Amino acid sequence: MAKHLTRENRFYIETRLSLGDRPASIARELKRPRLTITREIKRNTDPNFRFYSGLRANSIVNDRLAKAIRKEKVIANLPANVLTKLDYEISERTSPKQISSILAKGYGTNIRLNSRFKCNKIAIEKFQTLII
Repeated sequence: MAKHLTRENRFYIETRLSLGDRPASIARELKRPRLTITREIKRNTDPNFRFYSGLRANSIVNDRLAKAIRKEKVIANLPANVLTKLDYEISERTSPKQISSILAKGYGTNIRLNSRFKCNKIAIEKFQTLII
């Protein structure tokens, strides 16, 4: 099953809502959790007109994804000593917030860690989850 709602799903939700159907019945038809449909409607309903539009919802989602992609930066260009310190702190299970502070104070590197950062993964891929 797909993780995200597709554009077709969003247009289907719009059509069904315009017919007066409830989110629970839409969720059953799409074979998705009711909460997923409810959240989709809540996040992407136009606050001014209180109307859900599949086109508007898809545009909002695409903008959100583009913004997230712009924020992600691979930090392979950081100095080796910073990467070594980062690797050490992660291996010691230091919290992401503490690591950010240590790197800012000790190395002048302003790095905010993504909230999904996994402290138990010690590989170069973990550095790609950092946001500068």
